[in-house]
Amino acid sequence: MKSTLTALAVTLALTAPVFAEDVCPMERALYTERDQGYGLSFFAPTNRDMANTSLRFFVVRPGDDRNLSGTISGNMGVSRDTGVVRRDCPEDKAPADITDAEWEACTYWTGVVYALVDGGAEMLPFGDEPAPPAILLTDFGRQIRYSGLLDGPAETPWDVFTLNGCRW
Repeated sequence: MKSTLTALAVTLALTAPVFAEDVCPMERALYTERDQGYGLSFFAPTNRDMANTSLRFFVVRPGDDRNLSGTISGNMGVSRDTGVVRRDCPEDKAPADITDAEWEACTYWTGVVYALVDGGAEMLPFGDEPAPPAILLTDFGRQIRYSGLLDGPAETPWDVFTLNGCRW
C-alpha cells in the first residue's frame, strides 16, 4: 500500500505542470522567464482598474521586493491585447485623474501581449479561460533594460514567460 501511495505521489508531482496548464484559469496563472527569473502573477481586474482592463498582473523581479504592476487591455477580440507595466504611479488619484506626464513617468513597458500555443501566437485568453503554456510580452526585455530599473545589460529579462504554476 505504501509503495502504491509513493508511486501515486511521484506520478502526480511529475504531471502537475501539465495538469496546471490544462486547468489553471488565466487570472490565477504564474509564469517565469528563463534568463533572470522574473515572474508574472495574474489576477482578475479590480473596480479601481480602468474599464477596458481584462487582466492585471505583478512582475516580480528577483532580489527586489518592489513589484511592478501591470495591466492587459483587450479590445473585444478585434485588435491585439496590449500590456502596460508601471511602478510608483500616484495612488491617491483615480486612474482617470492621473495626467499623461504622471503616467509616462511611472511606465516602464508597453507592448502587445500574445499567448504562445502549439508553436504559434494567439490572442490572450479571458481571465476565466485556461492559461496558455507561454506568454510573449513584445519588447519587454529591451524596454526594461533602458528604463533605468536595471544596473546593467546582464540583468535584462527575456520576452517569453512560461507557465509554472497556479494560485489556488
